[in-house]
Amino acid sequence: MTAFTDNLYEKWLEMSLYGNPVVNNPGKFAEIVQYLGLNAITPTLTGFPPAFVLGTGQVTNADTTNTYDAGDQGPRTSPHLVRVVTTIGATPTCTYTINGSLDNSSFSPLSYSDIGSLGTVTNAAFVVTTATTTVKVIPAGQRYRYVKVTYSLNTNVTNTADLLRLG
Repeated sequence: MTAFTDNLYEKWLEMSLYGNPVVNNPGKFAEIVQYLGLNAITPTLTGFPPAFVLGTGQVTNADTTNTYDAGDQGPRTSPHLVRVVTTIGATPTCTYTINGSLDNSSFSPLSYSDIGSLGTVTNAAFVVTTATTTVKVIPAGQRYRYVKVTYSLNTNVTNTADLLRLG
C-alpha cells in the first residue's frame, strides 16, 4: 500500500467502526471503498497492519499460543480487531471464542461483532468450516487486560490468529 491508500484505509476503519455522523458520510464512505477496491485492497482481508500474533499454525483444541496484554485493567477506549486465518483438510470445522481477562487467569467471552455487520454484537462462539479469513471487532468500553482466542471442536483446521489495537 502507499501512503495515500494507508490514509484511505485508516479513514475507512474510522468510518466503519465509530459511525460518527460527521465522519460517516455514505457518499464519501462509498467513494473510499471504491478507490480501495480499484487498488485491490479489501479492507477486511488485505492491508491489515502488523498486529500482535496470538498464534500461528495451531491445529489442536487449545488457547492461542500467545495472550495479548493491553497493559492495564481499565475499560478499553479503543476497539481491537481479531483476525483468524484458516487452512483446511477434509471435513473441516473449528469453533472459536474470543476471551478476555483482568488477571490472566480467569477468562470469559468478550463481546464482538463481525467486521461486515458492526451493529450486531455477541459473545457467542463462532464456527468456521472453510479456508477463510475472519475478522471480528471487539468494541471499546469492555473491561479486560488480556485477550486470547480458544479453539475447540477442531477437525482438520490449521489456525493463525492476530490482534490489532485501533486508535
